[in-house]
Amino acid sequence: ETCHNLGITLARLGALEDARESGRRAVGEAEALGERLLLALSLGGLGERSLQCGDLEHAGRALERAAQLAEEADDQATGAEVARLRAVLSLRREAYQEAYGQADLARRGAERTGCALVRAESLVVLALALRGLDRAEEAEGRRAEARAALESLGAVPLQEEFDTAWRALGPRGRAG
Repeated sequence: ETCHNLGITLARLGALEDARESGRRAVGEAEALGERLLLALSLGGLGERSLQCGDLEHAGRALERAAQLAEEADDQATGAEVARLRAVLSLRREAYQEAYGQADLARRGAERTGCALVRAESLVVLALALRGLDRAEEAEGRRAEARAALESLGAVPLQEEFDTAWRALGPRGRAG
């Protein structure tokens, strides 16, 4: 778990390749210990680091495996986070319908488990996916809901990232 947490910290400091290497170590340690829940968590982290590095192929493989493990273990909290990350991956691939489905799955899981941050981040992806699908009125509604959720958490950096992504996506899902 230490390597997983180190990866998160390194990513926040901008050392993405070091963060990804730490994620790989976390996965290896979890596999060696036979800890399936820790492995699901570590694979989710590695998938997120791979997304941040732009390696969508590797991110997809790690997140798919993490989702399977979380489902097998009936770990709804990890499942919700992994679904959110899979939604982000789908957004990056401009697969907006898939992003919408994964983000909605993540939102529902976050609501069941009481994870306010995953819920807020899922609402962000839902809004962006709806914008990409040219469902403007629904997108605006989810955008307002996402902004309110982020504001309630005091998540100013995430609000700023959301605003930037919203502007970059532009109408009809076209990058501006």
